[in-house]
Amino acid sequence: MKNLSAKKFMFLVLTSTTFLTGCSREPSESDIKTAYSNEVDQTNALTRKFGGEALAIKLNDLKKISCQESNKNKEQFQCNVEIDSTLPMLGKHQEKTTITLAKSDIGNGKQDWIVLRGIDTTH
Repeated sequence: MKNLSAKKFMFLVLTSTTFLTGCSREPSESDIKTAYSNEVDQTNALTRKFGGEALAIKLNDLKKISCQESNKNKEQFQCNVEIDSTLPMLGKHQEKTTITLAKSDIGNGKQDWIVLRGIDTTH
């Protein structure tokens, strides 16, 4: 009987590990916020050269609604998000949108999520 319990325990551990590994492929809300924040920072670095802080975008919040693996590229995810930002000359702005994310080399041998723009990222 003790042997049967050990087998059940091992089955639960293996099943849980497999389940958690599968779930971790998708970017978390924190991953998405970081990737989107990095994109906003890059945009702000360019616009500050021309208009200073007056043209800076402020990311107030980002909430993940859902993510789906791309049908064309299994390394990309289409994520529905709700973005709360403050835009130059427009003020506070909230929108629901879809952004495409992928893992990429960010230097020093590190991989992290990045936002993809300007390429075919459709399902």
